[in-house]
Amino acid sequence: MENTELQAIEDSKLLKRGTKVIHNGKECTVLNFRHNGKGYEYFLSDRKWVKRHQIRRVRE
Repeated sequence: MENTELQAIEDSKLLKRGTKVIHNGKECTVLNFRHNGKGYEYFLSDRKWVKRHQIRRVRE
């Protein structure tokens, strides 16, 4: 892993891989993430790239 990616993973705001989230009323899992210049986008188990404001974290 690159050093910048390691630093990003340690960022508390970043959703890590395997985190359960709600997108469009469906429960999904974060499979991957990328930095797009402004913020992060997340690739979910429903096969879509979404921005952080489009998803909610599942409370356990």
